[in-house]
Amino acid sequence: MRLKELAVAVAVAGHLATPALAQEDPSRTVAALVAWSRATPWLSYLHARSAADLAHLRLLRSGVEKAIALKTAQLPRAPARQPLYRLPVAGVIVTGFGEELPSGAVARGPSIMAEAGSPVVAPAGGRVRFAGNFGVYGLVVIVDHGHGWTSTVSGLTRTAVKVGMRVHGGDTIGYAGPADSLVTVELRRRGQPYDALTMAGA
Repeated sequence: MRLKELAVAVAVAGHLATPALAQEDPSRTVAALVAWSRATPWLSYLHARSAADLAHLRLLRSGVEKAIALKTAQLPRAPARQPLYRLPVAGVIVTGFGEELPSGAVARGPSIMAEAGSPVVAPAGGRVRFAGNFGVYGLVVIVDHGHGWTSTVSGLTRTAVKVGMRVHGGDTIGYAGPADSLVTVELRRRGQPYDALTMAGA
């Protein structure tokens, strides 16, 4: 029962519930009953009209939501966040920063056993300061990241960059050697070594 219909019902009930009033003025009771009978079809019409309006609003909202979803899908998506620093190659870490090496020296960075010929990437963006043979280290690439930070990547079988080239983190700078060979990365700031593992993924 709707609000207006309820109001008419209350009015009718008020008249019928007071017999004395009905006896004193029967015309008022009759008028109330007539009003009730006349109000009912109009209330039904209003109810139908409200239902139609509600259905229209639902369709309109659905259309708006679909339009927004379509427009959102067409918007360019932000690229996935790249880590500021990463390990240069995927593999098994066999030596960590600060561990003693078989030679008795202390490791200045992690050594990673990678699959033969795996691509080796720049740990972070910067400029190539060195790419070539470096004594007992073999083929080495040194990337200057700026603000005193450098990464020295050794254990390569060949390089893929030249001195002066600008690289981004993840760019291929060389390739790992044969099976069981190690790729080592040494992160330094103004010559002071830092543990690259604590920076990887940051």
